[in-house]
Amino acid sequence: MAGRKECNLTKEEVKKAKDEGIFKFTNKVLYDLVKDNPTHDEKKEEEVVTAKIWIIGRTHAAPIERGETSGMCRDTLCRLFAEKSRKAEIDRYISTIRNSSKSIDENKDLILETETKLVKILQNLTRLQKRSLASKYLHYHLPEFIFIYDQRARSGLSKISPHYVTKRERSGKFDNELENFFLKMLDLQECIRKEFGMLLKPREIDRLLLNKSRGSSK
Repeated sequence: MAGRKECNLTKEEVKKAKDEGIFKFTNKVLYDLVKDNPTHDEKKEEEVVTAKIWIIGRTHAAPIERGETSGMCRDTLCRLFAEKSRKAEIDRYISTIRNSSKSIDENKDLILETETKLVKILQNLTRLQKRSLASKYLHYHLPEFIFIYDQRARSGLSKISPHYVTKRERSGKFDNELENFFLKMLDLQECIRKEFGMLLKPREIDRLLLNKSRGSSK
């Protein structure tokens, strides 16, 4: 994504991505929910974690119970997610990233390790690789570091740069799909910075991709 021919974007599309639109308050509610209830490390917090995974999942059309084949009900899935997140010490990973003075690029291994860990927790519970839910859940805990992954983001990226292959080296240590997507997001973020002089945050890039996926640039 070195130049405009490879990066099919206009300045107007990039500027529009900074506008939260009608969902500005909705986003604030979710960010505030997690900001006020950031941890997973106490058993008494299972109800709080259940609320977070259920509300975030439902809001973003990625509920934990969708498509699962384990036979467990929603309540059980949410409770077990809270329990397994605590036992996996998710807070330690989140806290390290949040308190880091390093850039998103410099933190990529730890970010991908954290995402992969959450995907595995969800896979063990639902027998599905819920990458979308994992990325959305972690995004609200780490909004400066986590890109939102879903089909619309992938579709938007393909419209911005069809058949794009990142030149960044893959580690092979993490979820391959998430790592590939994350590296492309870093490239896109850098391309926009160089081309338009704007540094888009992960949520702004998500809006950009969503707009491209549905053909909206107005």
